[in-house]
Amino acid sequence: MWVEKWQLCWLNPCVWALSDDFSNFRLFRSVAYMRLTWLAGLAGVWAVSYLCIRQYGKGAFGSLARSIRRVYRPVIAAVLLACSGVAYVAQPMVDNSNPDQMAMTFYEMAYLDGVICTGRSAQVFPDISDGTVRGKASYSFENSSRQEQRVAFGVTPGYTISNVQANSEAVPFSVGDYQEFNEALLEVTLPAKAQIELTMEYSGFPRENRNLSSDQGNAEISGTYLQLENATLSPRLLNVLPDENIYPTKMEITLPASMVAIPFGSSRAEVAAEHENGTKTWRWDDIGTGGILYAGDYIRENIQAGGMNIEFYYGRKHQEIMEQVNAADAVRDVVEYCTAHYGKLSFSNGETLKLIQSRIAGGGYAADGASLLDEADFTIASLRDTSKGSVPGETFIHELVHQWWGLGNMFDIPEPDSPWSAEGLTVYTTYRIVKELYGEEYAQTHYIDQWKQEVDDYYLNFYVRHPKYLDMLPEGERLRISNSLSGMRQYSEMPLKLLKAEQLVGGEEAMDQVLRDLFNREIDPIYPYLTYDEFLSACALTEEDLNLE
Repeated sequence: MWVEKWQLCWLNPCVWALSDDFSNFRLFRSVAYMRLTWLAGLAGVWAVSYLCIRQYGKGAFGSLARSIRRVYRPVIAAVLLACSGVAYVAQPMVDNSNPDQMAMTFYEMAYLDGVICTGRSAQVFPDISDGTVRGKASYSFENSSRQEQRVAFGVTPGYTISNVQANSEAVPFSVGDYQEFNEALLEVTLPAKAQIELTMEYSGFPRENRNLSSDQGNAEISGTYLQLENATLSPRLLNVLPDENIYPTKMEITLPASMVAIPFGSSRAEVAAEHENGTKTWRWDDIGTGGILYAGDYIRENIQAGGMNIEFYYGRKHQEIMEQVNAADAVRDVVEYCTAHYGKLSFSNGETLKLIQSRIAGGGYAADGASLLDEADFTIASLRDTSKGSVPGETFIHELVHQWWGLGNMFDIPEPDSPWSAEGLTVYTTYRIVKELYGEEYAQTHYIDQWKQEVDDYYLNFYVRHPKYLDMLPEGERLRISNSLSGMRQYSEMPLKLLKAEQLVGGEEAMDQVLRDLFNREIDPIYPYLTYDEFLSACALTEEDLNLE
């Protein structure tokens, strides 16, 4: 009931998921802070109740009047209650971002007239012991207006900005109270000069977006993992256009020697220096106003597949599991198959693709030259999920196929009564890969026969035949059953429908051409999702044509 009030959730704290392969320090800090806030408040209430213990034949208030004569007693109670109140109001974990997720104030700012940015750089120094970051950022501007200009940056709430200088002279700046999408507005006054080198220092504990306060943990900074995104990495320029080089950027970060720095995208980080204190400085070039960096205790495997060099990064603690499921072979098989049948991933840069296992994040995403694999997809529990494959290695194949159906082509949130989702095409493609690898008989037994059995069981289910009784159940039980039934339709019924579509369009080759055309279709930026209607239209079929007997 207090999902939006994470500080009040004593019995159900904001631990939505824990990482097995990396650390959970940031998450545990929030839980500890919440518990300490509660303990201070409860101790204060207990202290007040202690003062009201009945004595000398007097009631609660009379006993309170006698007890407070010893001043230290009420002072202790007041201090505890005050500490709890201050801790609640001044919590440092979550920001005050606008709850309106449609607000776009920072993105709608007008660009300055006569000012362009010709480059930027930053040196970043995370402190893995206390989860803080400090850094120095530099921005080069050309000011053809020769007038004072007000430059705007997005900064991560929790950071303190200091020592702001233009051409080595201090200039006015301010940080506003309004916050949006985990950023506050920093404004700096540039002098009326043609060439300006702006520098600033920043430091602090990065706060997380309050709109995601029940899913904390992404801002992890530890000795085994860190994730720094956009304004968390360095202040993000908002209202200045670039020159023709699109904000050329030089980044540096100093990390423990055991950690590997991985810029998310096509950039490549190289070790620039090794230090006697057991740290290394990594350096990379980039473009743009932001940037995302992952770093951790990673193992990297280089895999040649689909005409690309796949750089596969996964946590060292996960090495045994990856070896058990023959991860490198699975990556190679999936990339070769899907590239040949559907085409290259649009977010690969043509030659290299980074596949990065992240700390558990609730999903993955992709950008030019890189794609994220959620740790949750490769846990033992997930790899033993027979709805995705009969053995762990096949489940690994399933998760990799999502690079094509789910990331390479996105799907909208599934309708409750529809089996259409990324899962259906992913399961079907997994079946086709397994059929090619292990033979038709194996695929028939471990995929098609299981789908048919599960669909038959679905339509025999009591609550499917009598939905009115499902509505009578408590909400929690109703959701559990509904989610289970919905999952079956996506993982079993939809693959059978796709198999039937394959037969109706003329076989596997014809089906591959349909999917290839859909995968490479022109994406509508307003609604970029692959829909069931688009699939049916490409097959020249109707929903009724795919009804199962």
